[in-house]
Amino acid sequence: MLIKNYKKIAKDKERKIVLEMIENGLQAIQPEKIINSKIKFDQQKNLLSINQYQLDLNKFKRIFVFGIGKASFKATQALEKILGQRINDGVLIDTHPKKLKYIRTFQGTHPLPSNKNKIATKKLEKLLEKTTKDDLVIGIITGGGSALLCNYRVTLKNLIKIFDYLLKSGANIEEINTIRKHFSKIHGGWLAQKIYPATGLSLVISDVPSNNLSFIASGPTYLDKTTLKDAQKIIHRYHLSAIERLSEQMMETPKEKKYFRKIKNILIGDNHTALQAMTQTAQKKHIKKIKIIQRGLKGEAKKCGEKIVNLIKKEKPSTVFLLGGETNVKVKGNGIGGRNQELALGALRNIEPDIVLASFASDGRDNTDLADGAIIDFSTKRKAEKLNLSIQDFLKNNDSYHFFKKTGDLILTGQLDSNVSDLTIVYKKSLTK
Repeated sequence: MLIKNYKKIAKDKERKIVLEMIENGLQAIQPEKIINSKIKFDQQKNLLSINQYQLDLNKFKRIFVFGIGKASFKATQALEKILGQRINDGVLIDTHPKKLKYIRTFQGTHPLPSNKNKIATKKLEKLLEKTTKDDLVIGIITGGGSALLCNYRVTLKNLIKIFDYLLKSGANIEEINTIRKHFSKIHGGWLAQKIYPATGLSLVISDVPSNNLSFIASGPTYLDKTTLKDAQKIIHRYHLSAIERLSEQMMETPKEKKYFRKIKNILIGDNHTALQAMTQTAQKKHIKKIKIIQRGLKGEAKKCGEKIVNLIKKEKPSTVFLLGGETNVKVKGNGIGGRNQELALGALRNIEPDIVLASFASDGRDNTDLADGAIIDFSTKRKAEKLNLSIQDFLKNNDSYHFFKKTGDLILTGQLDSNVSDLTIVYKKSLTK
């Protein structure tokens, strides 16, 4: 079981139902499971099939593989088992990779880039230098690739400063990655330019709520439609005067279509994969109304939590909302927590006896290695009152982790190989016995 503290937090029947949905949702998005369900290989014909797309491997002299992102090791490992010795060489950059037989693996850092990431990225760039028009380059691209791929026009120190400002300002992932692409020499389609003139196939597992391929891992092999002007507007929007001087080093991303004609980007997994698995669990539990809101998590976390609770209050008993997406947190305090814990704490203000809510990160890390998220119900509110915990004070200090540690409602999984943005379940149970 991926939920390590299941027995401790599964205090009643309704919580067990919600936790079972979480468990099955997380199991469905494990990278090796996605690869094995989406990719089929006919060894006799040497034909690779991904969804409806087919690729005749007989057409290529050599096959190179790369993987980037926090979910890339397990996915690339599964792909290596499928293709075996047909792989001539490869480079993988992940946070916790192990050795592979045909692909060189490099450990990088996340969420902040580092010299490790720079060195690993150079290895990938060097690999791509030797490709020709007769070669095939297969990439596994997952969330976290934005930080793990590292070749920028500014120093690491300044780069970290830029993204620290953006995160604290409340900028969303698409705004952050728009700026990243214009400081980068490898995101925003630059990697596609390095693959050219080889044929490219990018298999993408999305951690971006919109599933816009241009923003997943900052779109290294995708034709970028954002512009330098867009990036500059974001800097002004958030009044980021501290990085305006650095913005002079931004450049336009490559727009020449020749670099992208021979590259196919295919989405193979996203938070809908988890939402579907959770739906199946809800159906087995005979929940009468199940509503998927794939992009329902957006805006400020604590306000989003309140809104979700208010929405389900209007529904009849035996209703569940399953939401995916990504909120943001405006950091004003010095506490510990993450988007999902803050969402749950915001929701707790309006919780009622017939509602159970759980919010969690699909990678097992809600901004901290200490927790994946939180599960709440009316008993959480009662315990907080008994312990004299002020919801408002903990929200003000952005300290949702310590609040839920005291009430015993943290969800603990440890870091997972999956990464498809955040997920929330809100369940209106029946109070009749």
